[in-house]
Formats: sequence, C-alpha cells, structure tokens
Amino acid sequence: MGNTITFNEETCKKCGLCSEVCPNNIIKKDDLNLINLLVHHVVPLMKNRLPELKMGVEDTITRNAPAMILFHANRNTENYKQDIYIALTYGFLAAHALGLGGSAMDIIPPPIEKNQELRKMFFIPDTNEVVGCIILGYPKYSYQKAIKRELKSVKWI
Repeated sequence: MGNTITFNEETCKKCGLCSEVCPNNIIKKDDLNLINLLVHHVVPLMKNRLPELKMGVEDTITRNAPAMILFHANRNTENYKQDIYIALTYGFLAAHALGLGGSAMDIIPPPIEKNQELRKMFFIPDTNEVVGCIILGYPKYSYQKAIKRELKSVKWI
C-alpha cells in the first residue's frame, strides 16, 4: 500500500515547509499549491456555480466565451512558465487591438493537465504542461467614458 498523508486544514498554515523537509519527497510544493487552489477556490466556486451549469442556465466559468486559447509548453524546456506568461500578455494585447475582450482563466488548466481525455481532446502532447488559458469574445458592454486622471510626466536626464 502506498504512503498516505492527511492534512488538518484547520491547523495547516500552507507555508509549504512540509514539502521542503519531507524525507521521501512525497509532498511536493506544486501539489500543495494545487490543493490550496482546489480547496479555497475551485470547490467554493463549483458549489455556487454548478447548479446553473447543470441546468444549462448560464456558463458561469467561461461566460459563454466563443473562443479559448490554451498555452502549453514542453516541461523540459528552460523557463517555459515565464515564457508562457509573456505569450499570454501579448495575447491580451493582440485581442484588445482587435476589439476583443479577454480573461485569464486559472481554473481551466489544472483539470486539463490532470485529465488524459481532456488532454487528448485539446491535442496536448504528454511532454507538455498546460500553464495558462485565455477566453476571448466581443465585450458585452462598451465603456464610453474613461476615468479622468492627471497624466504623469517623465523627466529625461
């Protein structure tokens, strides 16, 4: 039987120290981050939004966005996560230039990363990790007036 670890959520400070001192490398920092994401973000979100999703009333996760871009890269590549965040930023800039609205969706990559069927559906190679996601569409609202701000100046030396 494999090793089993149980965390007491009330006393856990989520500092990650357990992953650093674990003698058998059972606990990994990435696993703790995923657990924290699931317990404190995904589960409460699903409790509130799952009824609407099941009834087909509203897509409360992607907000009926007509397009989604998944950003993935080879796990063995140096600095691949940082590179993906740069690409994601440029994706937002390009979308805005085309008049599109976009949102980064951190809730979408973890399930795709963990589920072989979803990876296959999105053509994600086994060597790659899904790091980021943008949903895109034309904005529902357009703002006519911007907040008036005093522009700052730059002093060249």
